[in-house]
Amino acid sequence: MALRKDDPIYYRNKINDLIKQAKENKLMVYVPDNRMYLSFKCIRNGDTCSVNLEELVIEQIPKDCRFYNCSEGTCYNEYDCRAKCPNVTSKFKA
Repeated sequence: MALRKDDPIYYRNKINDLIKQAKENKLMVYVPDNRMYLSFKCIRNGDTCSVNLEELVIEQIPKDCRFYNCSEGTCYNEYDCRAKCPNVTSKFKA
């Protein structure tokens, strides 16, 4: 069954396919220093190129802070939650 373009799985699969193609073509795919970039490096000649994922994001949807046992309700990730919510008691799950 073909996925429709309004299905998020369609885009996950497309991105995964592009990353697989890059690896098959001898490119290294990595995220440098915990940044919001997806980088590609040619092993043969050292050329690099990065995609700034933060610039591409139009809207960030907050995670449910109840997952982290906090009370803010506006956290985007575990680091944001730790900064905003001093009473976090659960372990973070990625």
